[in-house]
Amino acid sequence: MNMIRETVKQFQQHHNYGKEWASGMMQYCSSSVEKYVFSKLYATIFAMYLFNSSSQDQIIRDKIAACPHTGQALMQRLEMKSQYMAVSEDRTGYESAVECVNKVERTAYPSEKMGYVVQMYSEMKTAVIDCSKGKYELVSMDDQMAVFIYVMMKCSLKNPITEINLLFDYIAYKENGNDMEQLLITNLQVIFKITTIVQSHVHTKRLRSNGQLIYIKTLNINSYPHLP
Repeated sequence: MNMIRETVKQFQQHHNYGKEWASGMMQYCSSSVEKYVFSKLYATIFAMYLFNSSSQDQIIRDKIAACPHTGQALMQRLEMKSQYMAVSEDRTGYESAVECVNKVERTAYPSEKMGYVVQMYSEMKTAVIDCSKGKYELVSMDDQMAVFIYVMMKCSLKNPITEINLLFDYIAYKENGNDMEQLLITNLQVIFKITTIVQSHVHTKRLRSNGQLIYIKTLNINSYPHLP
């Protein structure tokens, strides 16, 4: 990201110097440089993240494989409130949100990956409103976390920890990032690191991450390696 930032700075200093007609193009410079750099280096960058996270990825894959196959059973296991189960005649669970997560690994560009994560969050909230016909909204953090965990357990990411760690670093260096992106990635990182689906015992864990208190429902948390 430092290389991208410096390249954009050079473009702004040299290619736009004294050229009024080019000033409007500079807003697209960062995304264009980012796509060019990652189109050339993504395989190498991803391999480095994968090297550091492959064992954790395998743990998550094993836990996902062991979780209930039906959406209804998993929602009950998570003690999700009935109004947030998002089940109707033409919808079961949070399929659209899950599909957004699955798209994360289909692109090499972090900005697009982050876009799918933000879209996932929007689809989660929309599912609740649609299935309740506007009676309920997904508002409180505790209720959102139960849905976050469900969506993550139903997705098919091959390397979930690797993907989230890459996005976590991307957001940290992103100059025009926002609080929502940071919060979403932090929550997903915490969920993937401490959530397991092995036993039916459910309790709430209180964590502090990046200065924020996060409450999430976890299953069999003591069997999972501690956060660093």
